Amino acid sequence: MVARYVYLHIDMNKEQENRRAWEGKFPSKGSGIPQVTIVSSDGRELHNKSGGVGLDDLTEYLTKSGKLLPERALAQIRAAVEAAQKALDDGDVSMAVSKISPVLGTGGAGEDVQKAEDFGKKLIEDAQAKFTAAEEKLASADSSLEAAVELLQMTRDYAKMRALADDLKKLRIVQNHKDHRDVFKQARLLDQAALRATTKNKKDAVAKYEQVIRNWPDTPAAKYAAAKLAELGEDVIIVDIGGSKNADGAKDDTSKSAGSSTTTTRPKVASAVAERTAKSLLSTAETLAAINQKDAAKAKLEEVIELVPGTELAKRAEALIKKL
Repeated sequence: MVARYVYLHIDMNKEQENRRAWEGKFPSKGSGIPQVTIVSSDGRELHNKSGGVGLDDLTEYLTKSGKLLPERALAQIRAAVEAAQKALDDGDVSMAVSKISPVLGTGGAGEDVQKAEDFGKKLIEDAQAKFTAAEEKLASADSSLEAAVELLQMTRDYAKMRALADDLKKLRIVQNHKDHRDVFKQARLLDQAALRATTKNKKDAVAKYEQVIRNWPDTPAAKYAAAKLAELGEDVIIVDIGGSKNADGAKDDTSKSAGSSTTTTRPKVASAVAERTAKSLLSTAETLAAINQKDAAKAKLEEVIELVPGTELAKRAEALIKKL
């Protein structure tokens, strides 16, 4: 390490001109000798005291001094900070992380490097504050779904930030905890839908949101999905179960009582939406069947039959099941 640095000795008594020139930049902060000053490669004063310096302290100072990077590398760092800041201003945390991550931890010195490190440090602090707030919300039944969705998005946004590896590992443990598995199962499907919506894959996003509504009727997840569908300009008509009125105003008899027990079916989705969802499921099933994923394909086909019974799509699904 020492070989990368320059040792400069100035005789305080004999080299008065050199002494004055040096102290003009780095005034002495002690009256004894030797007067030891350690300066980084970009001119920052790291140490200035009279007396000796221990080996551990010397090693730390030399490490902090960094190395001079070529102008090309510094230009890349400046561009990365600028792009990351723009992404953050636009609300795209994932892009900000993606832009800044490659230029962190270079070991370089200088203002440009420090700006990048400061930006990265601020991202990390913000992320950890968000993680803590979301975990607290997860403990409340009223806000657990919202918290789970936020945590999944944050896990994706900060995936490239190496300094957050331990925090992200902790979040994965939280997701798999028995008390949170169900809400994260719902949140994961909502997160997948949101991701597809942001990538302009509206068809798949709609199918995912509709799947949430079918799988978890009358839950915060279903209401959340319906709201997102509305944002996408999709109208979803959900017919309440348990004798409520359907879209035509008629009584829905999908709830049946027997003694003290009650069994209910999944809610019905408007026919146009159901058909679109069934087509997507059938296409996925055909792909799974083609790569010999028979069990997964069968599950999708059975969902098609349940969703649009008696239709041509259901008949195609039944035919494919027989071939598996």
